[in-house]
Amino acid sequence: MWYFVSPQIIFGEGALDALDELEGRRALIVTDGTLVQLGLVERVKAHLDTAGIEVHVFDAVEPDPSVQTVLKGTEVAREVEPDWIIGLGGGSPMDAAKAIWILYERPDLHPAEINPFIHLGLRQKARLITIPTTSGTGAEVTWAIVLTDTEEQRKMGLGNRENVADIAILDPVMAAGMPPQLTADTGLDALTHAVEGYTCAWHTDLTDGLCAGAARLIFRYLPRAVADGSDMEARELMHNAATCAGLGFGNSMASMAHAMGHVLEAVFHFPHVRAVSIFLPFTIELASREAPALSSARAAI
Repeated sequence: MWYFVSPQIIFGEGALDALDELEGRRALIVTDGTLVQLGLVERVKAHLDTAGIEVHVFDAVEPDPSVQTVLKGTEVAREVEPDWIIGLGGGSPMDAAKAIWILYERPDLHPAEINPFIHLGLRQKARLITIPTTSGTGAEVTWAIVLTDTEEQRKMGLGNRENVADIAILDPVMAAGMPPQLTADTGLDALTHAVEGYTCAWHTDLTDGLCAGAARLIFRYLPRAVADGSDMEARELMHNAATCAGLGFGNSMASMAHAMGHVLEAVFHFPHVRAVSIFLPFTIELASREAPALSSARAAI
């Protein structure tokens, strides 16, 4: 027996308009300072204003968010008492938003105690919306949370199926401002997710279709998105591909590239998207050796 979890997904150019009809009293946007400066937070806030929702912002999330940052964000959530928490950004703000949401709902837990084997009982106080501004991590649709323990210099892989977002909003306009290098880096992250989800031991018929479809889109549209950031067709299809890959590996599993990449990140503070990409060729080689049928499948992709 297998389980498949997914948020409600609203996608396509103009998807942010769905926020105009959101029902609630207060929202806490979890993000980073760069997105405030770029005006993306204000863009989301304008839609929430239309819905009549009071908006608060926690913009202290750093790349590879730390446990300490999450605890600070949780204190803000307890002061604000939101009924919506919105993770806006790349994987770091969205992962931080998931952790803040859990600790807001469950003040008895420490972040290290978040795991798949406990009942969290979420959605008593708030629900979660994720809005990606990069096309790569897939964090908008996964229940995984990656935090950094700065004291022990290690990555903490956390999460529980209950903490998958309620709504994921994929508007390619939010990713249109990515520079070429970030577009390439995050696109390779999405490709790593697609390949690992397709080749891991827990893959299923459902995840195979998502991962293979994501890989096809990435091979076709990532070069276009890197070459011309104003190519909105490429932006939209890369945004969709990253989410398909997220659904695929989020419902199967990551594998060697992530296991080794996390060590590289924690010890050398190497960017996540590049760390996992470095080990992707070796993951493909190992998977093909263990399961030769994958070679013909890769050729078909």
